[in-house]
Amino acid sequence: MPRQAELNGHSAPEATVGEVTTHASGLAYDLITLAELQARLLFLDMREATRRSAITAVILSAMAVFSVSAVPVCLLGISELLIEYAEWHRAVAYLTVGSVGAIAALIGAFIAAKRLVKIGAVFGRSHQEFQDNLEFVKRLVRGPENDEANG
Repeated sequence: MPRQAELNGHSAPEATVGEVTTHASGLAYDLITLAELQARLLFLDMREATRRSAITAVILSAMAVFSVSAVPVCLLGISELLIEYAEWHRAVAYLTVGSVGAIAALIGAFIAAKRLVKIGAVFGRSHQEFQDNLEFVKRLVRGPENDEANG
């Protein structure tokens, strides 16, 4: 390298094409390996999220079956009890019991939604690893001289 400073009276040897090719292929191999590990981590996180969401899916399915079959019958029965024993007007009894049922359904939906949001936290690990790997690759590509100038 023609304009390189000498250190202790010796100049640095020039890199051969073979050395450059070896280092470039090593870098490419490391980047491919890093991408492969990142994909594996994402796959593991997807599998864990699926496993965690299975219970929530079963709970939601069971709630759907109950709301379609048993709940309306129970609500009508409660309304009829209020009409017969508490001497409520039929419309007031139906509206009151229906409102209580709707509030219970909303609470159940809120609890299920909170559980689903927590499942998203599983991907935090993949995201953090991806960010760390991206920063590592950026530093690697920039080279040590840029780190010293910026640091």
